Amino acid sequence: MKKRDIAPAANVRSAAESRLAERRRKKEGGGVPAFASDAAALVHELQVHQIELEMQNEELRGSRAEVEIARARYEDLYDTAPCGYFTLDRASVIQEVNLTGARMLGVERSRLVSRRLSELICDADRPALASALSAARVTESLEVMLASSPEAGHGPSCLQLTVSAGAGADELRVVAIDVTARRMAEDGLRAVQKLDALGQLAGGVAHDFNTLLTVMLYHTSVAIESTPDHAPLHANLVELRASTERAASLVRQLLLFSRNQPLQWQLVDLNALIQSSRALLHTLLGPAIELLVSASPEPAIVRADPIQIEQVLMNLVVNARDAMPRGGALTLSTTPMELPPTLRDGVSEPARQGVRLTVSDTGTGMSDLTRGRIFEPFFTTKDVGQGTGLGLSTAFGIVKRGGGTISVQSELGKGTTFTVDLPRAFEPVLPATARTPAVATTGDGERRVETILVVDDDVALRLLVKRMLERAGYRVLLAASPEEALRTALEHEGTIHMTLTDVLMPGGMSGVGLAQRLRAILPGMKVVLMSGYTAEALPDEGLCPSDPFLGKPFELGELLRIVRSTIDS
Repeated sequence: MKKRDIAPAANVRSAAESRLAERRRKKEGGGVPAFASDAAALVHELQVHQIELEMQNEELRGSRAEVEIARARYEDLYDTAPCGYFTLDRASVIQEVNLTGARMLGVERSRLVSRRLSELICDADRPALASALSAARVTESLEVMLASSPEAGHGPSCLQLTVSAGAGADELRVVAIDVTARRMAEDGLRAVQKLDALGQLAGGVAHDFNTLLTVMLYHTSVAIESTPDHAPLHANLVELRASTERAASLVRQLLLFSRNQPLQWQLVDLNALIQSSRALLHTLLGPAIELLVSASPEPAIVRADPIQIEQVLMNLVVNARDAMPRGGALTLSTTPMELPPTLRDGVSEPARQGVRLTVSDTGTGMSDLTRGRIFEPFFTTKDVGQGTGLGLSTAFGIVKRGGGTISVQSELGKGTTFTVDLPRAFEPVLPATARTPAVATTGDGERRVETILVVDDDVALRLLVKRMLERAGYRVLLAASPEEALRTALEHEGTIHMTLTDVLMPGGMSGVGLAQRLRAILPGMKVVLMSGYTAEALPDEGLCPSDPFLGKPFELGELLRIVRSTIDS
């Protein structure tokens, strides 16, 4: 129905009273008398106006209901919007704030009104906020960190504020977006980039150090063989050799850190691993923390990569150490247990025997919120620059790849316990077999002299390998670069049975490229590649799968075995 223009009730009444007064004047002045029909017409007109007023009131009530619905919808959208909205005066005092903004600040809305917004921002960002508020005639965006507040109940947050002038002359409007997650992701990306650069550096250092360790291991072994067991120097040499082997193990960890290498599955006794790591653990923990070890009476054997399972142990120990800044006790224990049934690829697997590694500390503990995020990548409770948040997430990934589980129990002020459950392996851990040098002989037992071309840019290693091979009866040619090796191969009049070459060398040609060139001019020649990197970490540039690989550092027996087996293959 089309709405009609209806006069207000006061105007209708005034018009009716004016007409009645006019009729009285005419009657008193001897004019035309008022008839009953005029009164009836007036009453009818008033009744029509009354009906129209009732219709107008009904329309007003409907419009008011619509306004109330729209207002409720607006208030709901205003309060639950993903952004925080603030209305301030020129002194940055909060006049109005939505629920989202109050949650961002971690303060009840009723307690925010009449407070200065700058009071809730950290000291370092207050000048930038004051500048943006004073220049609010031009819309300006800035990022600020919230100040830590006991009433907030959450960690530091980063807000992106957009400040603009409001409708009133002294009114400012601020739109806030929580960009904490984005900042954490950016910081995480920068941390990954730093780790990648550091990993490349560590890989290069490890490669060169492995070359030095090869020389050290050989000379130490020769010195031990030539020194009587009862001589005072013999024990020192044995300890020097053991230290060199531990250094080689540390270098392997550097290579693991620098490259995404596949797991080297082996049988590992967790009891033996803990015992062999006790000296390093004492160094990590320091004198204020007591180390307690409770090992199961039977071997705790699991199938794992020994370097990575050691990394899990170290990460858990370091995490416990950081939770005990004033000292305490750290307990490492291994116990047999039963893994519950699992569902894999839709097939139920029965319960299995397992081994449990427990790392417990008496430190500060953690809240429920922290405990729920402890294994997230880049999550850390440490100050900026003091942690990457990758240690526990790395441990979580390693344990998962090993078919196990890792969990944590903790309460504030009552310490933390990490539990690692891994499937148990029942095969015995076999000791390494002794390596003995091979001897090159002919079929009738006579010594056969074979020629080997050794290519490496490190002079000490070249001379060492030459000495090793010549002691075993081989003839050795040396080259310091791939280009020199090609010249030597072309100028040598006899047969070159095998080339032992480093993979990565200065210059434009690698050991792989050299092997391809040598095979073109010397068909049938065997090749052994060696490097301080692992085979998986080397660049894949035509690497022949049949070419044996010799990893540095290596011992005399390992070198002779791979040379002999390659020539005889």
